[in-house]
Amino acid sequence: MSVRAKVRKLRLLPLLAWAAAFGWLVRQARRRFGRPPRVWHCGFPMHMTRGMVRVDRLAGFPGGSLVSHVSLNPAYAMVTAADYDIVLGNEGCRADELHLATFRHLLRHADILVAYFDLQLATVQQPENTARLLARLRRLGVRVVLVPNGLDVVYDTGKKDVADLLDRLQRDYPAWRIREESGLLSRRVHAYAGQADLVVGGDSVTARFLPREDLRFKYFPIDTAAFTPRYQTHNRVPVIVHAPNHRHIKGTDYLLQALERLRAAGVPFELRLIEKVVPAEAVRQYVEADVIADQFFLGAYGVFALEGLALGKPVLTYLDQEHLGDPVFNLPIVNATPDNLERVLAVLLAIPELRERLGRAGRASVERYQSIAALAEVWRCLYHHVWWGEPLDLSGTTHFGPERKPRSFTEDPADPDFWPVPVDDLLPKIGECIAVASRERKRPEEVSERTPVAYASGSPNNERL
Repeated sequence: MSVRAKVRKLRLLPLLAWAAAFGWLVRQARRRFGRPPRVWHCGFPMHMTRGMVRVDRLAGFPGGSLVSHVSLNPAYAMVTAADYDIVLGNEGCRADELHLATFRHLLRHADILVAYFDLQLATVQQPENTARLLARLRRLGVRVVLVPNGLDVVYDTGKKDVADLLDRLQRDYPAWRIREESGLLSRRVHAYAGQADLVVGGDSVTARFLPREDLRFKYFPIDTAAFTPRYQTHNRVPVIVHAPNHRHIKGTDYLLQALERLRAAGVPFELRLIEKVVPAEAVRQYVEADVIADQFFLGAYGVFALEGLALGKPVLTYLDQEHLGDPVFNLPIVNATPDNLERVLAVLLAIPELRERLGRAGRASVERYQSIAALAEVWRCLYHHVWWGEPLDLSGTTHFGPERKPRSFTEDPADPDFWPVPVDDLLPKIGECIAVASRERKRPEEVSERTPVAYASGSPNNERL
């Protein structure tokens, strides 16, 4: 660091001291007079952050979102500056002062900080310094809630299942030295978790890397009002839509192999890969889909699957047993594994009645359990717990309601328990479709990527979303 930069940072110290003192006084006054805590969201500019802020405001908590920058590729950006309350890089803040500016804002304005694990209050090579600043925030009365956004918690744990994930990630992100950086990433995750009042894990995938997990659920909402469902498309042949922004960790290879075999068996369909398009065009393509193919490797569903449900589409996603066995993850997503994917697709492509049942059930479930209103109930309880010290009881929320039950573990689409909607009247058709998919099966190693596809735009995109 140059002498000039050091002098400039020293000049900021009085501003930090003032922010710390004033912020502490405001927090004490707000607490004394029973005012709701101000909640601020920080970290990488993820597209679900805007919805989380809307959840807070609906639940009666002021605050907002603060990021250093937005996407470096604005042509295909999932987010823009308009999605956040404060973008420091757009407000004249120097690049080498972004960390201190973030810290100063939190000192002054935050009562509760909700942050991803990629939060930086110091340089990325010094996660312990960020952890110390988190500890300082807590001493000054700020409560800290940490949530993973996905890749922000991934590192080499030495376990086989993680090794497979890292191998696929490395192919999707060839410039990311994942294993070489694992020591640094592990230090960050452990250091941050040690300074949190609450750690919310998103699912079983991120739980592999977290040293601590106080609660696990899909913590982000879907703005159902922004998605108009379309249950019937009347396409000439059924259209399958897949968004392979991460081809290897999404298991795009399994999808292409299954579709190659179905085409050889004479099953008609059209596959559209949605890559490098603006969000509005991507949603238009989703609306025209008969089937949404999400991912077939990770074992967990994410934002794309939930948006597909909100649009009234049958969604195919591989779900691991932790998802199937936990009622809080029970949504009418079709559990399509690499082994049953061909049979599941054969059934859905041939039976429009089943597609519509799944679409209607999916839309209703997202409205009930994953909407902004549903998540507002949950986060209200969480904020009252960390701010006021109230016991954490989520049983009265719809999202954690007792009517939600575990899913069946069966992976056989001929079993009616496999389907998340009633199918007893469709079982003869389902059996016929499965028989078609079982003919002339090829071994995976004999299958090439010859399946014709239509790209919405551009070429394969390996950018982080």
